Amino acid sequence: MASLAPRTAELDSRRPQTARPMYSPAPPISSTYPTRLQSEVIAMPSPCDNKLFEACKYGSIDKAKAAIEEGADLEALEPKSKSSPLTIVRMQRIKAVDSEKEASKDPLVSATKRMISAYAPSGAYTELEQFILDRILLKAAETGDISKMEWALDEGADKDAVEPDFKASAAVVAASLGFFDAVAVLRERGADMEKRDVFGMAVQDWKAINMAPDSKGT
Repeated sequence: MASLAPRTAELDSRRPQTARPMYSPAPPISSTYPTRLQSEVIAMPSPCDNKLFEACKYGSIDKAKAAIEEGADLEALEPKSKSSPLTIVRMQRIKAVDSEKEASKDPLVSATKRMISAYAPSGAYTELEQFILDRILLKAAETGDISKMEWALDEGADKDAVEPDFKASAAVVAASLGFFDAVAVLRERGADMEKRDVFGMAVQDWKAINMAPDSKGT
């Protein structure tokens, strides 16, 4: 493989000049997830969090994406129900499925009920649930949080989920930040180690950079 030194310099020049990791379009979620969901102390949600709650309630993936990009917290709890965005989506999906079952029996009654409840089709909630789980996995990969990664994968996150800004899979995110234990977990789960980010870098390319003597300050 050709020397990565010129490529490294190019990538360094293109890295965001912030304290956040490279793959971090929104603030990372807390390492206490999902145990924080059991907390009885509920922080007041931010305006962005409220937008995410609404998006989850009505099954709007576009509004959910916008809220997260604005900084909504995937761990935030809706004060009244003490439900996370993921829980809200799952509850609303159950209601939507029930509504769709009623539609097969009495379409007119079901249409009226849906209009009042503002349910989206159950498929919209399924898509939104997948999106949230994938974002949780990517955030966990960004911090090398193996327990959170495993939780997200067990819940249904896509092992090859790709973050939107740099087109990096969870494995590439972890490798780019030196979390090779996290990469190993994803490899064991069958993640594609050949996927490349927007810079053309795969897991092995990032590993070569992060394992190089210069990257350790020696």
